[in-house]
Amino acid sequence: MASVNDDNVGDFTNDLASDIGPLLALFGENMTIQYLSESTTFLDYFIFALAPIGIITAVVSTIRLCGHASLRAFIGRSQEGEGTIEAELCTSTSRDVCELFTKGGVQRVLGRPSILELVYVERDKEVDSANIHDAKTEVGLYLSRNYFEDGTASENPYWQKVKESSPGRPGSTAGRAPAFAPNPNLSLNVGVKKQPSWVFWAIAALGLVLQLGVLVLAGVGVWILDWNLNEAEGSAKDYAPSMYITGTLLLCGGMWSCAALIGQTTDEIRFKRNNQESSQRSRLLWLQPGPQVIGDQSFDPYAYFEDTHKDPLRVWTSSSKNSPDIFELYTFFAILTTLAGYVIQFIGLRGMKGWVSLAQLGITIMMSLLRGLLRIKRLGKDNNALATMPDLVAGHELDWLSPKIVGQKAQNKIYWHSQVEHRAKATAQAKGDHLFQIRVRLAHLTGNISFRKLGDSEYQAWEDEYVKVRAKASKLATAICKAAGDLVKGQRYDDIMLCIEAASLVNDQKTSETQLISLALKAPPEFSTAGWRMDSAQLEAALGLWVWSMISDERLLEEDNDRTSRSTAEKIQQARIVSAGDDDDNWDANVNIQSEMNLWLGRSTINFHQTTLTCRDQGSRGLATLFKRPARGSLPTFTALDLDDEVELHTDIQRFCGWSNVQSTPEDETGRSGRSSANSESKSGDKPGAEANLRIQFIDLPLAETSLLDLCAQELFATLMLSLAGLVPLSTTVLSESSGKLRLENESVNTFVSSFQEAELGSSSDAMLCVVPALRQKLEPLDSDKLLSALCKSADGYRQEVEWERAATVLQWACTHFAPSQDKDKITKPSPHFVKSLRATAELYRWSLAHSVWKQDDGSAPSRKTFGLCGIDKLLDIYGSICQSNSELKEIVGRYQEIARIFREQGDTAKDSGPSSFKAALRSRDRTKALYNLCFMSPRTISSSHQENHSILFLAVRNDWAEVVSVLLEMKVNPNSTHQGPSYSQGERTALSYCAELGFSSYIKPLLEHGSAIDEPSGPESQAPLSQAAKNGHLSIVKLLLESGPVDLNRKDNKGKSSLTHAAEGGHLAVTQILLQHGANIEVKDNRAWTPLMWAAFKGCTAVMQLLLAK
Repeated sequence: MASVNDDNVGDFTNDLASDIGPLLALFGENMTIQYLSESTTFLDYFIFALAPIGIITAVVSTIRLCGHASLRAFIGRSQEGEGTIEAELCTSTSRDVCELFTKGGVQRVLGRPSILELVYVERDKEVDSANIHDAKTEVGLYLSRNYFEDGTASENPYWQKVKESSPGRPGSTAGRAPAFAPNPNLSLNVGVKKQPSWVFWAIAALGLVLQLGVLVLAGVGVWILDWNLNEAEGSAKDYAPSMYITGTLLLCGGMWSCAALIGQTTDEIRFKRNNQESSQRSRLLWLQPGPQVIGDQSFDPYAYFEDTHKDPLRVWTSSSKNSPDIFELYTFFAILTTLAGYVIQFIGLRGMKGWVSLAQLGITIMMSLLRGLLRIKRLGKDNNALATMPDLVAGHELDWLSPKIVGQKAQNKIYWHSQVEHRAKATAQAKGDHLFQIRVRLAHLTGNISFRKLGDSEYQAWEDEYVKVRAKASKLATAICKAAGDLVKGQRYDDIMLCIEAASLVNDQKTSETQLISLALKAPPEFSTAGWRMDSAQLEAALGLWVWSMISDERLLEEDNDRTSRSTAEKIQQARIVSAGDDDDNWDANVNIQSEMNLWLGRSTINFHQTTLTCRDQGSRGLATLFKRPARGSLPTFTALDLDDEVELHTDIQRFCGWSNVQSTPEDETGRSGRSSANSESKSGDKPGAEANLRIQFIDLPLAETSLLDLCAQELFATLMLSLAGLVPLSTTVLSESSGKLRLENESVNTFVSSFQEAELGSSSDAMLCVVPALRQKLEPLDSDKLLSALCKSADGYRQEVEWERAATVLQWACTHFAPSQDKDKITKPSPHFVKSLRATAELYRWSLAHSVWKQDDGSAPSRKTFGLCGIDKLLDIYGSICQSNSELKEIVGRYQEIARIFREQGDTAKDSGPSSFKAALRSRDRTKALYNLCFMSPRTISSSHQENHSILFLAVRNDWAEVVSVLLEMKVNPNSTHQGPSYSQGERTALSYCAELGFSSYIKPLLEHGSAIDEPSGPESQAPLSQAAKNGHLSIVKLLLESGPVDLNRKDNKGKSSLTHAAEGGHLAVTQILLQHGANIEVKDNRAWTPLMWAAFKGCTAVMQLLLAK
């Protein structure tokens, strides 16, 4: 009966072992490897050795990690890489093994991914940051490895190094200190929530009791209670218990040795946190950029913060691999012991009743469960602070982290403006300034190093793809440094401190707060070929915080299919402000720069739109500000949205850049202001919260070509350019001509534009529209004569290309630019430039009337007539008040008003018009009638050889009618046609000859450009133009003729007199001097055989005599 029961127990035990095989497999290989890879103390090894499971796994793992190459080859692992083994079995990280956060916790991977483990120590408010020269100490942000490695932790009250429990480990190098791991140990510090120490001791004690209890059960059952497997085999009573007990002890000892060998291949350095006030605690932070692709896996961004109030990290651990050679010998004995114990235990169990096997199985399962529960608390999906925004924050992790470190509760919207005053030391608000310093420090910690070389443990090099603004910041720094080098080339400068002003708006505030950010521009060292340098980390911080503030705008967030947030900021329509100012009566005069920009852009002219922006106050002006488009049919006014306004993502929302060009009041004429126009307070915006209307010129930007980062980089370039331009001298603006088109050019502008383009910050048009509008207030104004001449020439070119509206825009801008100031009490006397501008504008409208007569067959006549008549009427409407106070202006406007009246009354055909009527008007000096008749004379008529055309150019010059002369020359009148009148009965005169005689210098160049003979004699004495000018002492004309072409200085007239003879006879010293400088013959004789010296003596011209005698 007893034998039957024994067989039943044995069968039950075998069946039970078979049934719970899957459960044993669960506690087998995977759990064994996981426990071994997380064991770091001898107590861990002891718990692993009690009632062990996964024996073969432990043996194989020990051979893989610590065994000799022969042993690894024996088990078929000779070609396995060390990195794979370390990643699977060790707690350490190394050059090839790293730990990364995943949605389910921490994963050990092969490779060199990027992940930051930071220590942030709150700055003591009583310490003056100005006296701190170390950036990391001032900011209080460190890489954990650097923080603990360089002794910083040992010098403060926050952390204390734990002494090593086994400094004399066998096989270790004498005196060698454990090394810090190159990468964060996430599993040891944050991945596993470690249980209190008493839990480990309790489980160890329980396991020891259970294992000893089974050993006692086996001895008592066999030796005292006669639990033999078979009564007939008494020998089992002698060997079975002994073998089981011996085998179990050997197995436990062998398993402990395997666990110890695996665990001791790594060195752990531990720092224990001291007790301190929670406000002064150092805080650990972990940040993982993403997405990172390692092998075939992708790791999303991850962030985890230590909760120093509720669950502070008690012990920080760094684990690095260090496997002594002696371990290969130890591995052999450990494996031998384990396998021997396993076999002996198995034989012993087979020789005893099933109760012992059942008990051993039971405690094995129980200990496996307890070992699994030791480290069951781990990071979950909810622990990732970036779980809801993986795509949104990708590339902006550092920008997201900065305000979290500072402790900002509200998301600030940051606007960057230029502060161009040179300040030796900028002052800023503590929180905002610290935020910027934190972001700069994070840039340095991730490898963006410019000035000071950091040690390997002080930073971690991140790829540019993990920081979206880094490459752009580097290009921006290159552009500014190149511009600085070109501007101060050949001069010695000290370091330059550029300042940008940051204004921030918080959701719960209605007014903005501003601060100054200083950016150092380092001068090249003396006796060095190096160029200017700039810390691109600072630009990265500015760009990153700025872009992130717009991307993370809660008004622009929406959920995707995975219920994670994404931003629509890049889908907002964008426009660039070119010019802006208060919407008042002086806007056209002070703000409208369409014509000026046409001169800057040359052939690449762009038509600007106009609209009005309604802003709450200056703080709401910035790239981050969103404006609501006007509804169709309403006034073209964009209204700024508040930060707490709801935004419908599919409505018409607009974003404007170019705020460096914003000005509320005109600067002085030199354009030199002490502060950027971006910070000018508007008159209506002096009171906080008051609305201000800003009238702007702008262009639309295509979304596909310009990203938000590009706009921010261009804006920051403009503000830095303004700051730099306030500290270095700028070049003078000049006019140049290319392919018949006039352009404004400035070497300083070209320097900034080329730096912009070479740094690939945008296209050539982007460069011009960023640089010129922002810089124009700082450039010395162009000479008025040259500017007006260029504007008139540009307008003529547009008119000849049938671009009437553009020509009108140019001339209207000229009138506005040169218009006299109008006060309530009096009007300033108009300048000659305004008179000329007004006459040119009126003449443009007369040209349009003329075209309505000439071009009746192409269908454009009605539009041309309307354009001309309305334009002339507009002149009276705009400048009527000015004309009333000035007779010359009144006469000009009245003259063209009369032409318009006649056109309205008589239509396109005139009864009394034609060459003869036109010539009669010239003779009688009837200017209005002459201009009216010109409308009915086509270029073909004017250029013909008709007898009536011979004198018209001469008469126009005689009358000094500049507009008529210009029209005749453009219509190809013969410039060498002559006139014989009552005053010149003995010889005909050319227009050029007459100008030289009377001193009409303004006509000389146009006449020569249109083919007038420069050295052709005319008049009763057959005198060349040079002789006429020299005879009458017109120095400017003499110079112009000498510079314009080859002339015969010694040509004689009918009396044998040369130009030098006439100058000497007239006593014109300056003319005589310039002729002598050009090689005039001093010994030339006239028909009376008199030399110039003799004529000077005869006329008593002492100065001329002395000059000639000196030659």
